This record gives sequence, C-alpha cells and structure tokens, in this order.
Amino acid sequence: MILSMIYFSLIIFTMIIKTMQLNNSLANSCFNFNGRKDGRNNTCEIEIMKNPPTVRNVKLECMQCTIKYTVDYDDIKPTCSKDFECATLIFDNNFMFEKFFRRHRNKIRDMFPFKSTVLHHLILEIIVTNYNITNITNQYIQSNIDMDAPNVDIYLKFNRHSQGLPPLTVKREIYLFKFGFLEIHVLCDDGNSSVIYEVRKDSLMGTDIFMEDRCPKFQSTEPVSSYKYYSVD
Repeated sequence: MILSMIYFSLIIFTMIIKTMQLNNSLANSCFNFNGRKDGRNNTCEIEIMKNPPTVRNVKLECMQCTIKYTVDYDDIKPTCSKDFECATLIFDNNFMFEKFFRRHRNKIRDMFPFKSTVLHHLILEIIVTNYNITNITNQYIQSNIDMDAPNVDIYLKFNRHSQGLPPLTVKREIYLFKFGFLEIHVLCDDGNSSVIYEVRKDSLMGTDIFMEDRCPKFQSTEPVSSYKYYSVD
C-alpha cells in the first residue's frame, strides 16, 4: 500500500513538472501571441513536426499559433528565448495575414535562433485558411512577407478560395526576396491535393519557379456567387 502511494505520488509530481516546463517554454517563446480581444483569442501551442523538409527521420518541436486578431507591435517582445527552429502561423483569411506581416515581419525574423542545430534552414510555415486573391506576384511577396533572413525558408499555404474566384496562381516573373527559399501550396478544389510552386534563387537567373500540379484534371466550374468578405481589426 505504501509503495503504491509512493508510485502514485511520483507520477503526479512528474506530470506537474512537465506541465510547468511546457508552460514556461510557451511563456518564454518568441512565438507567443497569446491574448484576447473582443471575445476572440490568439492561441499558441507546441506541435511535433515529423520529417521536416531537408531532414529525415527527425521529430522536431515547433511553435504553432492561430492568429485571429492583430497584435500590437509593442506586445511582441524581442527579449525572449529562441528555442524553436520552426513555426507555423495560421490565419483565417488573407486580410489578417497581410496586415499582420506588414506590421511585424521585421520582428518575426528575430524570433528564430541565430543558427539552426537540426535543420539546414529554419522553417516558417504560413497557412491562410480563406482567401480572395487570384494570383501571387513579386510585388505581393515583397510588400507582405519579405524579410532579411537568408537562413529562413518560408512555406506559404492557401486553402479555400471565395466562391466564384478561380484557384490562386503564381505569376512567372523574377522574385526578389531576402529570405532563403519560398514554396507556395494552393489547395485543389478536391480539398486533398495541391499545386506546389517552388521559387528558388539562382545567382545567374534571379529566381526559378518550379510547378508541380497534383490537382485532378477537371477543377470545379461552379457559377459565380456572392463573394465572402472578412472583417479585420
């Protein structure tokens, strides 16, 4: 009976310690946009990324944040631990994504470690759940997400387009960005497969764009209906 009580107490103690460590890690992480405004919440949590790009047979702790409202610039503190080599930022629509990055992209680059220990390049994944834009251009990338961070690779994912709009395409032109690498995923109408655009830097040609179309042969051609608009702080 005494041994059982001791064993049970050790289990409880271990769970408390792990919870404290997790909360401390979240609180001190640069990728912590927790907060509340008008009944809406930004939430951040640790997620496990299996087999990150360029590295296999690795499980890596990453920060994942769902951002539903604009964070004040001063609320993003530059003096915090930099433990995460990868982060995922999830936005409900492209308006929130664009507004957030135009305000904070110069701070976001400083949220990563100065050097990666596991990855070849640090990973920033951006997920835009709903969008009403029809194409990506160099101007769009430069005005929204470009940051002077050559050791950061950016993976930009667009999921659902507004009814009546065609799926998003990436314009073939020279892209001038100062981060390491850009990959854009556009979800197909079937909700499973996607079109993938890789925009790679080339010292002679500027950038090269490689497209891999995994969509079914026939995309949806539903008639145009009313657009879906989103409100942003």
